[in-house]
Amino acid sequence: MNILIHAREVPLSDQLRGYAEAKILRLDRHFDRILDATMDISAASNPPIAAERVAELRLHLGTGALVKAKATARDLRAALDRVIEKADEQLRRRKERLRDEKHVLPASKVPRP
Repeated sequence: MNILIHAREVPLSDQLRGYAEAKILRLDRHFDRILDATMDISAASNPPIAAERVAELRLHLGTGALVKAKATARDLRAALDRVIEKADEQLRRRKERLRDEKHVLPASKVPRP
């Protein structure tokens, strides 16, 4: 999986970058066909909430799908955790749908009463 992390207007230490990469790599446990992950970290553009940090995550999957998640929090680490949780939930639901579609019987093989 290719991981890109962009920080705009927010200083990102090596420790936080490593934390974000480790969290993104853990998404493979629910869906193993993630090709690329791009995370954008920035400050909120609305002046009253400028102290908040925004984390956006885009995942390109091997099935051709794109999963997007966005989260805000006052603390950068909390924003990273929230965006990973949102993406993880989306990946779990997607995998369940794919699994359920594979186990559906075609109309011709459904037993008739």
